[in-house]
Amino acid sequence: MLRHPSKAIALAASIALGIPFAAVAETPRDTLVIAWNIDNLYTFDPAGIGETTTDEIMNNVCDPLILTSYESATKLEPGIARSWSIGEDGMTWTFKMRQGLTHPSGNPVTVKDVEWSLRRVVLLNLNSANLITKWGITKDNVMQAIRATDDETLVVTFDKPYAQSIVGPYMFAGRAAFVLDSVEAKKHEKDGDHANKWLAANTACVGAYRLRSWQANETIILERNDNYWRGQPKMRRVIVRHVPESGPERLQLEKGDIDMGRVLNASDLAGIEANPNTRILRTPRTQFYYVSFNMQDPILSKPKVRQAIKYLVDYEGLEKTVMKYEGRTRQTLVPIGAFGALSVEDGKPFKLDLEKAKQLIAEAGHPNGFEKEFAIGNAFPYPDLAQHIQANAAKIGIKLNIVQMAYGQVIQKHRARNFEMVMSAYYITIPDAHGFVEQMAYNPDNRLEAKHVQYPSWRVSFFDQWFNDMTDKALLERDQGKREALYHEIQKRHMLEGPFAYLFQTFRVMGLNKSIKEIKVNEDRVWYATVTK
Repeated sequence: MLRHPSKAIALAASIALGIPFAAVAETPRDTLVIAWNIDNLYTFDPAGIGETTTDEIMNNVCDPLILTSYESATKLEPGIARSWSIGEDGMTWTFKMRQGLTHPSGNPVTVKDVEWSLRRVVLLNLNSANLITKWGITKDNVMQAIRATDDETLVVTFDKPYAQSIVGPYMFAGRAAFVLDSVEAKKHEKDGDHANKWLAANTACVGAYRLRSWQANETIILERNDNYWRGQPKMRRVIVRHVPESGPERLQLEKGDIDMGRVLNASDLAGIEANPNTRILRTPRTQFYYVSFNMQDPILSKPKVRQAIKYLVDYEGLEKTVMKYEGRTRQTLVPIGAFGALSVEDGKPFKLDLEKAKQLIAEAGHPNGFEKEFAIGNAFPYPDLAQHIQANAAKIGIKLNIVQMAYGQVIQKHRARNFEMVMSAYYITIPDAHGFVEQMAYNPDNRLEAKHVQYPSWRVSFFDQWFNDMTDKALLERDQGKREALYHEIQKRHMLEGPFAYLFQTFRVMGLNKSIKEIKVNEDRVWYATVTK
C-alpha cells in the first residue's frame, strides 16, 4: 500500500490580524456576527447544497473524511479519517476512522455513518452527486464501491486509477464526504428520501459548530461544539444576518453591530479601508463571475454572437473601479493559481471593442442587433456589471432587458434551463484545471431528463464531443506536462466556442471590525473556529 502524499502548494496563507486597539465593537466577545446575502440558502443537506454561502457555512458545521489545511486547500490533513492509504493499482483507497468522536445527538461517529453518508449522495443524485459519480461510482455499483469492512475501516474502489491529487480534495475533502449521524437521520426518512427533507432544515454531523436555528432570509445561528476534537472554538456562537446590500453592511460594520461584512462594493470598501476601526481582508479564490448563454436560443447559440458580447466589456476599466477589490480580469474557465491554467495574458484575449463586436454580430446574420432577457442577482456586483454590458450592447443595436431577482431565483432559472442570458458566480474547491473543465466544457448527458443540474454545461444545453473526449484524455494523462498542454488546448478553444463569457476571477473580500484579532482562511474555506476577538 502507498501512503497518501501531501500536496503543499500554498496559494493563500492563514491570516492573523493582531494589532492592539481600543474595542469599538458592540457584539458579544464570544459571538461572531456576520452580515451576508443568504437568500440563496435553501437546504443544509450536503447531498443537495452547491452554492458558495451554504458550502462555507456547512464546512464549519460538518467535518469530512479529509480536511484541507488552514494554509492551503491543496494540502490535505486527517479529518474524520485519522489516516488513509492508496493501493498499488491506484484504484483502492482505504480509510481508518478516528475513534471516540460523538455527534450532537450523543451517538458515536462510526464507519457505518461514513458508508451511509457517501452512498446517499450517489443514491439521491442531487447537486453533490457528481463529486462522487464522476469517478465511476454509480447507483448500480455504489454498494460495492463504498464499503465498511470492519469497525474502523472504509474501502472505496474506483474503476480507473484517477489522479490522487484530484480525487482526494474533490471527493473526500468536501461536502460529498461530510459524515452524517446515520442513526439520527434515519429516524426522519420519508418515502426513501434518505432524510433529505429533514436535512433541508437540520444538521446531524460532527464539526466545530452545529445549526441552532435558521430563519429563511433573516438569520442563521450556529452554536459551538464544546467537545470539538480539534479544540473548542473561541466563539460560542456564530450569527449570520441577511443583509444583501453593501451600504447597510458598511454602516453596521462601522457602528460595531457586526464583526464581518461579506457583500461590499468598491465604494464602501474604500471607506472601510480608510476607517481606523475597520479593515479589509482579501484572499484569492478559485471562483469567477460569468455570463451564461442558452444554447437552445437560435441567436445566442451562434459562436460569433457570444464572442461579440465578450467585446462589449471594458475589463480594464471595471477592474479599476467596480471590481477594484472584488476581482481581476480572467476570460477563461481555469482561474489563475490552478494547475493547467493559461498565463495571465493568454487568459484575457478580449477587450472593449465596439467595432469588432458589431462586425461579429453582422457576420452572424444580425446586423441590426437583437433583444434578449438578462437575468441577474440583485446584490453587488451583478447590477453594476450587467448595466455596463447593457449600455455597451445598446451602442451596437443589442437590447438587453435586465431582470433582477434574488440570487436563489437566478440559480433556479439557470438549473431549469429557463433563461436566455444569466450572470452568476461559480467556484470549484480544488485548484486543478480538471475541476473547471469537467464542469464547464464536459457534459455527460445533454438530455433534459438527465437533469445534470450540477454541470453548468448542462444548464446551458452545451454538448460538444470534442470537449468530452479531451476532458477524459486529460484526466487519465499521467505526464503532468502533457496534461497541462491538453488543458491549454481546451481553454483556447473554449474561449472561442464555449457557451460562457468569463469576466473576473474573484477575491474573497471581507470587511472586518477591528475587534477581530485573528481569523484563518485559505482559497476555499473560512474557518469560524479560528476567530478570536
